[in-house]
Amino acid sequence: PSAQLPENVPPLRAFYLYLTGGCNLMCRHCWITPRFVNGRPDPQECIDPELLFAAVREAKMLGLAGAKLTGGEPLLHPRFRDIAEGLTALGIEMNMETNGTLLTEEMARRLKNETKVGFISVSLDYDDPASHDAFRGVNGAFEAALRGLDNLVRAGYENVQVIMGLHKGNVDKIEGVVELAAAHGASSV
Repeated sequence: PSAQLPENVPPLRAFYLYLTGGCNLMCRHCWITPRFVNGRPDPQECIDPELLFAAVREAKMLGLAGAKLTGGEPLLHPRFRDIAEGLTALGIEMNMETNGTLLTEEMARRLKNETKVGFISVSLDYDDPASHDAFRGVNGAFEAALRGLDNLVRAGYENVQVIMGLHKGNVDKIEGVVELAAAHGASSV
């Protein structure tokens, strides 16, 4: 059942969900200050899945059909799988923005085959490891992001997007990032 909306009130189409306030990177451009506990990234404040599902059930009556999963780093949420699977069970189409570093082969396959996460954007800001890692604040972030991108493509995603935090320090790297994205099977930048 759906609610009767007043005349000229458009239906609610999508939620933009910040699943967690934490991240596993320390990007120079980001407002999130990551926290680490015992050397591991802390998800910090996280959305409660049960409250989210209750809100989604109510919002569906107003026309909700989709959600964007982001964060911090959405895959850092301790119950990310429950959220993706729960939203899928509620009929919500999803897309996601991620730094890609936590996208294992298993997670990529699970997202592709068992959820309605249909479109994923992976962040790459440079076409070389040293510059990307310096910008993202963690050594190895470049290689991990490319592994995540490759895992998505191998899992069957044909519409993976690379997103680039454009600034005056990397504006001359756009062509290199586009070439890198294409070489790894991304469909757009």
